[in-house]
This record gives sequence, structure tokens and C-alpha cells, in this order.
Amino acid sequence: MTIINIRPGNHPGSEKGSISVLIAFLIPVMCLMVVLVASIGQLIYAKIRLQITANTCALAAASVQAAGLNEIADLNYDYKMELKNLETIMKKNTTIWHDDKEALQCIDFYNDVLKNIFQYQQSANRLYGKSAMLKNLANTIKQINLPESRLEQLYVPGGGGLAVFSSTKTKKINYDYYDSHCENCMVEAYYWEKDPHARNAYGPDPDGSENHLAHRKEVESDHYKAYERLEKSSSMTYVAVELALDIEGLVLGSRVFDTAIAVNPTITARAAAKPAGGNIFECRPEYRPVLISDTL
Repeated sequence: MTIINIRPGNHPGSEKGSISVLIAFLIPVMCLMVVLVASIGQLIYAKIRLQITANTCALAAASVQAAGLNEIADLNYDYKMELKNLETIMKKNTTIWHDDKEALQCIDFYNDVLKNIFQYQQSANRLYGKSAMLKNLANTIKQINLPESRLEQLYVPGGGGLAVFSSTKTKKINYDYYDSHCENCMVEAYYWEKDPHARNAYGPDPDGSENHLAHRKEVESDHYKAYERLEKSSSMTYVAVELALDIEGLVLGSRVFDTAIAVNPTITARAAAKPAGGNIFECRPEYRPVLISDTL
């Protein structure tokens, strides 16, 4: 008789040791998954930081544009008031100008004032709209927040200023003056004070005129046509920026994404902002920067 000795674990169907093999196989897979999750987290964190920096750069540049538009709107108010002062002086009460020359001296004075205000507005338009200045500001913001990134592009529509302004509306100012001399006619006539220290052109009640008795007669009428304040005639004022960041410094991210699934090792972020809230023609210097686009 034959005796068969069967020991536990020695029979042909035994699975002893298979768990160890499975664990040995899963450990590298689990490590790869951990690396993958960490890499994704690094990439998302870098992308969020880059987008926040792009938003900040766009808002900073738009705040400069807003300051320029506020300056122009504020000067528009000065222009409006000076034009009103001229209109008030030209036909103050019912007094008639001594002659056409006196009236034109007043017009010339205020014409210079209005011209200077317009020149200040044009200077503000050019200064606050310089793309080079906005680019330097964006680079400074980028350097503070994320120095390893780089500014790929800063776009400003037009490039030569904040906007295009026009003054198509005109205001007609009528005035009367005496046209001839009369020895026997003594009337009150309007004179323009020639001494600039004797008038206060920017005070609450500006008036460079004086009333004197004069031998005048035969009233004539004329008018002065002045352009009203500026209004914005171009499209929206805004600034758009694009930042880029190389992810080579992200050890896990660059290895997994660049070599394993062929992801571009450079990530980008775009943002755009504009000045909003004010109105040039209505003389409301209430512009502030507003984010209008961000792309994660």
C-alpha cells in the first residue's frame, strides 16, 4: 500500500505568496499615482499664481488709464466753467461793450484759457496712455508677485493715447457793442481790464470787465462760436496682458507632464481690464479699474 504525504501549502492549487507579488506590483503604480497627483497640484498652483499675477498687472495698468481719464474729465469741468464765465461776461446784465476791440480782448483772453485746458487734456491723453509706461508698470507688478514669470505681451488699443477725443458741438455766444463815437451821448460802456493782476479769471465770480461812462452810440451785435468740452469718440479703452511661466522648475510637474504625456512645459495666463464708471463729456471723474476678462 502506498502512503501519500500531503502537507499544507504543497498541493498543486495552493496560492501562497500571490499577495506579495501583487503588492510588489502595486507599489510602483501607487508611487506613480502619488507623483502624478503631486504634479497636477503643482501645475494648478502655478497656473493660479500666474493668473492672479496677470489679473494684477492688467488692473494696475487700467488704474493708470483710469487716472488719465479722470484728469481729462476733471479738466473738462474746468473747460465748461470757463466757457460759462465767458458767456456770462460777454452779456453781463444789459451793459454794452465800448467797442468791438474791447469785446475781442475778452474773447482772446478766454480763448487762451480754453486752449490751455485743451492742451493739458491732450497731454494727459498721451502721458497716461503710453504703452511703454504701462508695460514698465506691469513688469514691476510681475516682478513683485511672480518674478520667474515673463511678460509676453501688453496690448493697448491705439497705442498713442488713452482714446480719441472730439469736440464737434459748438456754443454760440452773442454780445453787443457800440460802433461809433458821440460827443453828446454819455452811456455806460463795457471795458476789458488789460492788467492781468486786476482780474481773477479763476475765482468764484471771474470778471475782467469794468463799466465806464463813454461817448458812444449805434449798437451792433456779433457772436463768438466756441467748441464745447471734449467727448470720447473712440472705442473702449482697455489693456490686455499675457504672462508666461516655464514649468521646468517644477521637478515633478515637468517630468510627468513634459515626458509622460507631452504637455507643453510653458503655461500662459491672459487678462484684460478697463477704466469704468466715469464720463468724459458729463465731467464725471469717477473712473476705476475693472477686470473684464481672465482666462485660466
